[in-house]
Amino acid sequence: MIQNLRLRALGMSSLPPELWQEVFTWIPQDTARTCLSVSKYFHGLALRVVFRNITIFFGAWESAQAKEEVYQADKREYDVLEDKRSSMSSAILHRISHDPSFAAIVRAVDVHAYKRDGARGAFERGCLIEAIHCLHNLRSFAWHGVAPSPTPEVIEALASTCTLLRHFSAPLRTLPKLPLEKLQTLWSISYTWKWFYDTTRGQRSRLPDEHRDLKVHCERLRELQMPYTSPSHIPFDQLPMLTHLELLSIQTLDKLGPLLRKVPRLESLSIFCTKRQHDVLFDALGFLKSNLLNLHSLCLLSRQEGALESEHAQILADFLQGRKCLRRFRSTFKFREGTHLSFLGAIASLRSLDTLHWDVLAEDLDQDFVRMLLQHLPPDMLALSIATYGGLKSVDALVDLWAHCPDLRFLYVRTWGSADEPAERLLRGAKRLQVVGYNGKFHDVDLQDGQVRLSPAWSARRVAFRCPSDFGPGCESAEWLMRGLRIRSEVEEEGQP
Repeated sequence: MIQNLRLRALGMSSLPPELWQEVFTWIPQDTARTCLSVSKYFHGLALRVVFRNITIFFGAWESAQAKEEVYQADKREYDVLEDKRSSMSSAILHRISHDPSFAAIVRAVDVHAYKRDGARGAFERGCLIEAIHCLHNLRSFAWHGVAPSPTPEVIEALASTCTLLRHFSAPLRTLPKLPLEKLQTLWSISYTWKWFYDTTRGQRSRLPDEHRDLKVHCERLRELQMPYTSPSHIPFDQLPMLTHLELLSIQTLDKLGPLLRKVPRLESLSIFCTKRQHDVLFDALGFLKSNLLNLHSLCLLSRQEGALESEHAQILADFLQGRKCLRRFRSTFKFREGTHLSFLGAIASLRSLDTLHWDVLAEDLDQDFVRMLLQHLPPDMLALSIATYGGLKSVDALVDLWAHCPDLRFLYVRTWGSADEPAERLLRGAKRLQVVGYNGKFHDVDLQDGQVRLSPAWSARRVAFRCPSDFGPGCESAEWLMRGLRIRSEVEEEGQP
């Protein structure tokens, strides 16, 4: 393959450099890595693709997540993996610190801090801070894990050097210890998390009141996800550019409706709501029925296992009805038999809708259910997710889906506890599908000559740290659709490579 690329490179070397640069902005990462070995000219172009976004490993997530007995049984393999990733990361940080032309390429840094032997990590942080002082073109910085945790020195290095920084995120419980107000160029600030259950079951309940309502530089912020006690503590008057708001670690939703009226430019809203806050949430949705006209994405998460009260279901349907801009909707709220028809009627009125997650109470997924859904589903869907405590009754259940939604790029089906069916059998008739998820597993889809071929299941690590590019071109909404939803069970998540 490399030899063929070398021959093509020699034959096309007369093309203008700016054209080649444009070509390389669209090629996949794997292809770009191959091009590093083609020629000196291709190496320079591919370098900008391969190292534009880099991941720095402090330890290995697989090792940190493994239970003690699993780790001890495979200790050698885990230690080799950790050493390999740490060595690779050390080499990248060293090159950033000593090669200005290489440092200028880097636009995004993700830190995966999962050292199994403790959270001190002074040497690792020191190397990272030295490299940050060379990253003058950095746009995005995200820290995952707390072994080691980010420190004020990391923030100060970003603030002093990275004047183009637009996005910052770090683990929720580390934020109160960081001087976030020094990051004055941000457009987006958030905390890193895998599932919204991480927030609700653990860190959310343990976060002291004095560690909420953190101060950040608001003037340029467009996207905000921070721990606050209530909406009244969010400085909406200081957020003139705000378009994306996530309220996923908040104690109370009091005054939500009137306060959101102050943000007419809001385009994306995500809310986690405990059962005791349901009345407040749905009062706010009723209050905002004629507002938030620019909203293109709405996410409503809850841990309630039962069905919504009928009046709440009707308020939600009324809020959704006829929203011209709404493209993406996902919710873990469930509906009683009879009330789901008003919800589906509202979905049918969303002519721009192309991304949907529906958490069904206990329906079996058969052809009758799918046909009922398709009567209300817009045909231009790109990404669809359905979860139910019912079962999958037939491999032909989805046969009508592909004819009704020919452009569907992503499908996820979760039937908790039901027996697995070979996923290929569910996809007969699919035309443009790129990724399929079924009962906790993701597969890349290859459609050739009417035949469906699936990749091996994504690793637990790829699932946990998935990003829009994992879902393929034109399907970036799939990552938003699955954000915060549990995909694997806890047993499946732990210690998987």
